[in-house]
Amino acid sequence: MVPGGRWLLVFQAEGGISCFDLESPTHEKRMVLVPDYIKPAKFNVAFFAVDVSDRLPLHSFLAQYVRGDLDSPEINKYRAIKIWNIVSVMEGTAVTGLQATCLKTILVEPEVLDWDLCLSLKGQHLAFALCPEEPRGWGPSTRYICVVDWSIVEEGSLEYLRKLIYIEMEVKEIHLISNDRVLAFAPPNLSVYDYSSLDCTDYMPAGFPWDFPELSPSSNVPLGTGKKAQTRISAPFVAEDALHLVVFTDDSVQSVHIPDDFGTNGTSDREPHAKKDYFSSRSQVRPAMDC
Repeated sequence: MVPGGRWLLVFQAEGGISCFDLESPTHEKRMVLVPDYIKPAKFNVAFFAVDVSDRLPLHSFLAQYVRGDLDSPEINKYRAIKIWNIVSVMEGTAVTGLQATCLKTILVEPEVLDWDLCLSLKGQHLAFALCPEEPRGWGPSTRYICVVDWSIVEEGSLEYLRKLIYIEMEVKEIHLISNDRVLAFAPPNLSVYDYSSLDCTDYMPAGFPWDFPELSPSSNVPLGTGKKAQTRISAPFVAEDALHLVVFTDDSVQSVHIPDDFGTNGTSDREPHAKKDYFSSRSQVRPAMDC
């Protein structure tokens, strides 16, 4: 759903992007922004992230990762992240539709595992989390969060500059946040990584045990949720020089406040804090009233 509530974007595993105008009398009519560009297959995958500007009319950037079927001979061709610019189509002062233009195609190494790939987009920076492919039995894998300035990536090249954050957790969500930081959610952990001083590389390192790099330092946000708790988070938002989000478990909800200098290389006098409320998962049923 595009902020504002009028436009609903739909992503196909074959790469296509469609939209629905929910304010139109014909709101069930699908409008194609981007036609499918890979063949339908059983194991196609697609992930996306949206960065909406604060300018009017609507102006959004969209990162879309698409990978073809593992058995497809053209898998490398479609193992890529596309950056789309989505803008409003105007007739006078009225918005009548949306238009998508591809700004960049960023290739992804064919050796990595991408079933749980995460994406985040903020301005000219793109972050994506994945892990190297390893034979079974080698133990826990090192995962990477890659941070890329997509505006300077050369089309068709895998040798683009990237900053790598090394982790050893199964990340469910990542979010690029202010002051060159990445927020990583790997239940039950919520961590902040500062990538401002990291060196750039132009390749993805191997991930075998004897090649494991040192894990990147992180600043952890205390949540107080158990390891077995089913934990989810809301989309983070910025207010009053801090990042805010909501953390849900089966029996609690808590608001989390992360200062804008938390986790940076400099010292911070402000620590994140969370306010937790508990609730019963058992619904309360009231007897019906006689009329």
